[in-house]
Amino acid sequence: FYILGFGALATLLIQWNLTRAILFDDYLARPEIVYENNDETYYLSLISESAKGNMSLGSPFIKERSKERFLYPALNVQVVGMFERLFHLNTKTVSILFDYFAVFGVSALVFFAFLSFFQFRSFGYLAAGFYLMFPRMFNMWRRPVSPQINFIPLAVFLAFYFSRLTFWKRELGLAFAAGIMFYTYPYHWSFALALLFISDVFSCVREKRAVLRLLWKYLVILGMSAWYLTNLFSVYRLPYYKETMERIGALASRMPAGYFTQALIVLLLVLFFIARKYLAKKDLAIPYGNIKKAIFGLLAALVVLNQQFVTGMQLEFNTHYLPLIIFFVVALISAGVFVFCERHERHKKIFFAAGTAVLLAMTSLNVYTRIHDNPFLRETAPWRTAASGVYEWFLQQNIQNTVVYPPHELAEDIPIYTKNYVSFSGLQRLQFIPTDELIDRFSYYDVANASINEDLLAHQRLLFGVSYIAQMQKEEVLGRIKAFFGKSPSRAKQLSEYIPYDFEALRKKRARATVAEFEDYLNRYHVDYLIYRKAGKESVYNSVAGIIVFDNGQYVIKGR
Repeated sequence: FYILGFGALATLLIQWNLTRAILFDDYLARPEIVYENNDETYYLSLISESAKGNMSLGSPFIKERSKERFLYPALNVQVVGMFERLFHLNTKTVSILFDYFAVFGVSALVFFAFLSFFQFRSFGYLAAGFYLMFPRMFNMWRRPVSPQINFIPLAVFLAFYFSRLTFWKRELGLAFAAGIMFYTYPYHWSFALALLFISDVFSCVREKRAVLRLLWKYLVILGMSAWYLTNLFSVYRLPYYKETMERIGALASRMPAGYFTQALIVLLLVLFFIARKYLAKKDLAIPYGNIKKAIFGLLAALVVLNQQFVTGMQLEFNTHYLPLIIFFVVALISAGVFVFCERHERHKKIFFAAGTAVLLAMTSLNVYTRIHDNPFLRETAPWRTAASGVYEWFLQQNIQNTVVYPPHELAEDIPIYTKNYVSFSGLQRLQFIPTDELIDRFSYYDVANASINEDLLAHQRLLFGVSYIAQMQKEEVLGRIKAFFGKSPSRAKQLSEYIPYDFEALRKKRARATVAEFEDYLNRYHVDYLIYRKAGKESVYNSVAGIIVFDNGQYVIKGR
């Protein structure tokens, strides 16, 4: 009962702005979806595509790529999309429902996991609260699918990991949760495998023999992951696999990752071993075995943050491991505080009250910051007001699964609101596609937009993702390391020096676009409808053959 109650309270605090918008700002009656996090557009597009029944999810943006094999595991998205399809909901409604139910599920499971760690002592509630309300985590729970949906099987895994169930129940629970994570989030299953391996090796060392029954769970995990591994092998053979991975941040490098994070982990481990003689006493209310499990979690963090030494592939987004790392950091520090409290029984209530006060202060600050950075209260952008009419026209005409040529400000939202595809989306860089095709699709993308034409380099991430930004940052880190050891750092380069692409030639191509060239582009990518701004010099759009089917004074839709 307490777990459910605290889970509901945490959900209300995390979704404070959303709740306020629903109750007082008539948010449910408004057509637009307000994003509290920039990543929401990507995940909502995947949900919208899943709701069509697309089990591949190769792309929610490019029609020809929609049946491509998935790059990211898709179970998380498919669950939400299936819910939308079965109950005939729209993407906004289903995202709101999961904003509450998924966050509640995560919160309740986090409380359960920490309570398992503390053998269901009340201190576990305090530790779980610190984790959920930790500023970095508090801001993450707003994102649909990741981490909301992704974190549920991970939290189940952690609950089993710290549980005192019988051997086979615990092993099967760990195996099932780890197997499911292959279809939710690669950062989670890779961490889980490292953690299980370290824990099992320790068990074998302690037993001074190979404990063969520990191997059975790996067979279960292998069986459950077979479909994922088969897909991974097939996409690995794609000619554009490597360039896609580079766009999303997988670099050929053996450099260490997360310097400050690793330094903190090493510091905590050193402090633990210094204080080990105090933590190892048998009269502790929290079992020493659970403290060792937290230590194993930190060791697993060091493994995943340094996997590039073996694989030669550095994950630029290694910060995606931080939610897991923070969990074990909070667990170990909380264990130390708990042991300290147990050593000072007379002052135990004072310490507990002080911890509660700190948690309340941190929670209040989080909520206060959220309220004063509330996207639901920001003035609606004029283009969005006009754009709602564009989306409504497609919905009223029941036009779906067609290809639309969009202006820049509508490109990311069209798949979400109308369930149509676009000729180009900057988010397609996160899915499988040759970079050359991305460049070609971009060549006449929003061709009349002066802000794009005047600074194409500023939009390079739409084409190359983090490929060149990551290379630049890597060299900057190396330069700082050289400077630290007394060597002169190399000259800092501009981003343009890393990009081997002639944007000037592309600028001239866009500036001299003829109607014939533009129509050839539209035909090449099977565009059915043009959406363009009515104002400005848009003669190319006006000259394209077709029928104007919508005009609200700001946007025009032309059918081809």
